[in-house]
Amino acid sequence: MPIFLYACHSMAFAKRCHVRTRVGNRRTLGRGEAEHAHLIAAPRGWLLLYLAFDTEVIMNFFQLLRKKKELIPLVAFMTVAATGATSFALYSLRKTDVIIDRKRNPEPWETVDPSVPTKLITINQEWKPIEELQKVRRATK
Repeated sequence: MPIFLYACHSMAFAKRCHVRTRVGNRRTLGRGEAEHAHLIAAPRGWLLLYLAFDTEVIMNFFQLLRKKKELIPLVAFMTVAATGATSFALYSLRKTDVIIDRKRNPEPWETVDPSVPTKLITINQEWKPIEELQKVRRATK
């Protein structure tokens, strides 16, 4: 059974936009979704809804912020929080504690350079290799 897509690009022509998937489920797009919705049929029957962010959407967002000034701190805090979470996630992925590729390097903590600090902040600490640990590593290899 094929996928039937009913797409509308302007609310002037239709009040609501309907999407019917392969199994017959029907979903009605909301007013904000329907204005700028571009529907794409993907492989294996998945339905992707791509919302185009054009200048009209951005201008509507700023007009909303001008009308409702109490949203400005909320938007600012959420932007800072999302930026901080994303940057910390990218920072954490570069650390030696995270194993991304276990096939090529199953034990990355064995190759950590003791002269390079791995903590976020180090205050008055010297990074020297432990001689006993180095002897054990040489003996086991």
